Amino acid sequence: EGHIDNRASVHHGCIRAWAAQKSSCPLCRAELTVSCVRYDVGPGFDLRNFVTRPLALDAGTVQCSVHERPQVAGPPVYELFLDATSLMSAPVHILTGRWTQSSQFVIEISTTGHQLPGTPLAVGRGNVLGTRWTVNKAQASRGAFSAPSMSSTAQQHGGDSADGRRHLGQIAPGATATAAPLARRAVWCRPSATTREQLLCVNYKPNRFSLNAGPRTMAIAAPAVTEEGELELGRLPTDEEGVLDSALDGKCSRAGAASVYTFRNRSPVWDERYEAYVLNFFGRVRVASVKNFQLTQDDNLASETSMQFGRVSSSSFSMDVQWPFSVVQAFGIALTSIAPKLAVK
Repeated sequence: EGHIDNRASVHHGCIRAWAAQKSSCPLCRAELTVSCVRYDVGPGFDLRNFVTRPLALDAGTVQCSVHERPQVAGPPVYELFLDATSLMSAPVHILTGRWTQSSQFVIEISTTGHQLPGTPLAVGRGNVLGTRWTVNKAQASRGAFSAPSMSSTAQQHGGDSADGRRHLGQIAPGATATAAPLARRAVWCRPSATTREQLLCVNYKPNRFSLNAGPRTMAIAAPAVTEEGELELGRLPTDEEGVLDSALDGKCSRAGAASVYTFRNRSPVWDERYEAYVLNFFGRVRVASVKNFQLTQDDNLASETSMQFGRVSSSSFSMDVQWPFSVVQAFGIALTSIAPKLAVK
């Protein structure tokens, strides 16, 4: 903070790489302290923009929780809650993940809690073995309902759920609940092969049938993002271009590689005391699971964690995400980790 007051400036990439190796300031040698800066939001923010736009470099960490809701028939539904902040006293339900097939899911903004489908934002598809997943931007029919802001929805759907959490639009206390505008609800349409915009691709290394498989190994390719949270190319890549798949396969051209960020899960370390592979989740994960992971960017010299996900109980997980991912992208990666995979433990 003293250097900021003295108008000294350093490049963020350089200082982060330095901080990953040194514990002192490169200018005055004072001791460096590292802390997690949480992304703080309050009632009235634009929810759709919040979950779909990539986070800026200085935005901090968005801390969320994922809860599994068993269904009477069919696979469970996974709900993403934004953890309580200094401006919101209770967690807020922001996204829902529903499985439409064994290897396909839809991510929605729910306008009425978890009872009814909401506005689709993304569609994830996996191959038969569960080793390659693609999360595309969902297409809505013409005239589809656009998710309102938190404040406008709160006036329509007020109150808490039975478990004490607030669902989307249930921020304003004392607001009266009204019937959901079903006639304006968005209808998910299968996008054509020529118009699918890709949010990310995930690859899992097969390890189920290997004698010395070890822990899971995953790689992610996502569109490159500026420090301000804008797409480098100004748009999402399409599956016809195949840039994200090529980046995972190591076949991307130099021009294509400049528009793609690649990530890998941090390798856990074997702990003799627990006789298991372990990672430091800083108290955010409580239960050992093969689904737990931390992602680091390949060319990030500081080896910072861009996202982490892990089990908290038998039916809940924690999810923390920061630049350069969006909340929708992070939730899509989390759902691919939760999904059963034929060739991956």
